[in-house]
Order: sequence, then C-alpha cells, then structure tokens
Amino acid sequence: MPDRREPDWDNYPNFERWEFECSCGCGQALMRAETLDMVQNIRSLLGEPLHITSGYRCPSYNSSISSTGRNGPHTLGLAVDIGCYGDKAHRVLVEALEQEVPRIGVKQKGPHNKRFVHLDLIKSSVSPWLWSY
Repeated sequence: MPDRREPDWDNYPNFERWEFECSCGCGQALMRAETLDMVQNIRSLLGEPLHITSGYRCPSYNSSISSTGRNGPHTLGLAVDIGCYGDKAHRVLVEALEQEVPRIGVKQKGPHNKRFVHLDLIKSSVSPWLWSY
C-alpha cells in the first residue's frame, strides 16, 4: 500500500509543495519521497530550475484527463511531468536514463509551452519504458 502521508518538503530545497499539488484545486500533494528524490537529483545535476507541470493528481482529476483512470502513476505520487523542450528536454532525458527511471514519456510536438518529459517510477514488466505522446 502506498504511503499516503505528505513528504517532508524541507528535504527538497529547489521545490515548493504547491508545484506538485493536484491541478483540480483539491490541494493534495501526496508525492512519494522516491519520486521527489529523483526529481531533486535531476535538478541538482542540471544546475537549473525544473518547471513541474504535473505532480500529484487525485483519482477523480486523473480519471477526467488521463487514460490511466483513477489509478495512474500520478495518483500514486510516483510520476512527474517536467515542462521542457529542445536541449533542456534532452538533458532531462539523459539524466533520467542515467538514474534508470523505469518509465519515460516524451511530448515534444506542438506549442513549446505544452511540451514535457514524463517520468515515473512504476516498475512493470508489461508496460513500455519509453514512449512519445
């Protein structure tokens, strides 16, 4: 059963809780520490800010916007979308691969402000580990 407590946000000096809150307005930010550790590590290695476009999603909100329904990786606090494109997207991708992030989605089509790299820590032998949107 996933840990449903709030993480200790003081352990993540480059991020604020609000960056990971569900976009529906419910205010939840039940991110898992291992996800935040991964994102903080990538941020530290890159030496520049990361723009979080999606962190935690409550089951209701996720089911309204994602094909993963009420039980997707964002609902478990195990996924994050980082808004980036071009060289920065490439550097995020390289660091994620170096850290052996098990699942990576890349959206690099369309307007620059809609592009992102999805990283999640779901480990499954049947799901893809790298895909594009």
